[in-house]
Amino acid sequence: MPTTIEAKPVSKPALFMGRLVSGLVILFLLFDGAMKLVPLQVVTETMDRMGYGSSETLARSLGLITIVCTCSIRFRRLRS
Repeated sequence: MPTTIEAKPVSKPALFMGRLVSGLVILFLLFDGAMKLVPLQVVTETMDRMGYGSSETLARSLGLITIVCTCSIRFRRLRS
């Protein structure tokens, strides 16, 4: 037996704030991924202090994964 769920309308301020917060999170994740793609000394030092090791290859891999996942989620939401 299929059930249907009716979506309630969202107020314009709530929609605006939701989009603003989502945009800020996406920008932060893209910035974080981009910083890991460039072999900055602060990135490798911080990763070493966190226990991941100071490998530039690992930093670039994590940066690439972050950017790909962020873009795939963002573009998936745009299509729906």
